Amino acid sequence: MKTYTQRTAQWLLLILTGIISLFGASIIYVQSFAVFSRYLIYISLGIVVMLGVMTRDCRKISRYYAVMLVGMLLLLLLCVYKGESMNGARRWLNVFGFALDVSDLSMLNILPISCLLYHCKNGGWKAIHELFWVCFIFFILLLQLPSLSNAFILASCTVGILLMAILRKHLNEDKPSGEFLIPLAAGSIAFAGMLTYFIKASPYLSQRIEVFFSRGTLDPYGHGYQLMTAAKWLSLAHFLGPAQNTSMPINLSLPHSEDGFILVNLIAHFGWLAGIVLLLLIIGFITQLFRMTYKLQDPCGYFVAFSASLMLSLRFLFGVLMNFNLWPVAGWSIPLLSYAPTAMITNMALIGVVLSVSRSDSFQTKEQAHDQE
Repeated sequence: MKTYTQRTAQWLLLILTGIISLFGASIIYVQSFAVFSRYLIYISLGIVVMLGVMTRDCRKISRYYAVMLVGMLLLLLLCVYKGESMNGARRWLNVFGFALDVSDLSMLNILPISCLLYHCKNGGWKAIHELFWVCFIFFILLLQLPSLSNAFILASCTVGILLMAILRKHLNEDKPSGEFLIPLAAGSIAFAGMLTYFIKASPYLSQRIEVFFSRGTLDPYGHGYQLMTAAKWLSLAHFLGPAQNTSMPINLSLPHSEDGFILVNLIAHFGWLAGIVLLLLIIGFITQLFRMTYKLQDPCGYFVAFSASLMLSLRFLFGVLMNFNLWPVAGWSIPLLSYAPTAMITNMALIGVVLSVSRSDSFQTKEQAHDQE
């Protein structure tokens, strides 16, 4: 019965993935057929990656986590010094004519980081120290691209899996969790302070934060333009049907309406009802991720699946919040919805990881039950 439940959960996650992707495909098709044709290529590639990852036992990546960490480190260094620059950011590498966004690809780094934590069982403070330096190195490299949004997500995910390890007494079976939680909270506050200092030291970032808190009014024709335009389109949206704006269509008035602000785009075209249904689907998708992860029996599989689920959930969260002007405008995209080629493939790979671990764990549970009989 348990195996059947896990199999049902896997199918439900696949169905939710398909439905949310259809929402993204629909709005991109309505906005631009040229973009839609490219979208089909990348979503197809993403599906192939997801299915390919799903059919492998992703728990085995724990054997090669050090190689993966070094490989991603070298890739980021290559991008920092040899990457292609677009709009002042050096985040792209040209691979056979495909512009690979290394900052998005580096989000897969949360998988070997989780494996590192898994191998540090009963490592105590030594494990936390190792995890801190690994995260710090990648955080600094991502800032060099620059990609503050992905650096923030990677650091947040690392803190999340560390918190999970502490609560499960993975770092020390004999000590209460409180002995690690208080220093972790202090470290998180210190990290927040460092991030605040970094933002204040940068006039560009400071201005963007000030504009965000003013809802765009401090710089209506500059950094605040996207905020104010997104808010305008949301205010014009009907409950059902397209919003009416005789001045210009949303794809011409709102920059990044096909990737970062695709939720605003969808609500403007189809109405608030479509947006509400989509948000409920996203909540169901995230809930399903963690329900599947919670049922895993294998410790290594749990760490890997939890890290993938947390990464996907945070990307959904920050992307949605930005669309409603509840989070600063940055390089956020919404998984399965936005036209962001590298992020699309990365997110599909993370979904494949969760499905793979659940599938492998169900087979292992079935074999154990058979052996007991």
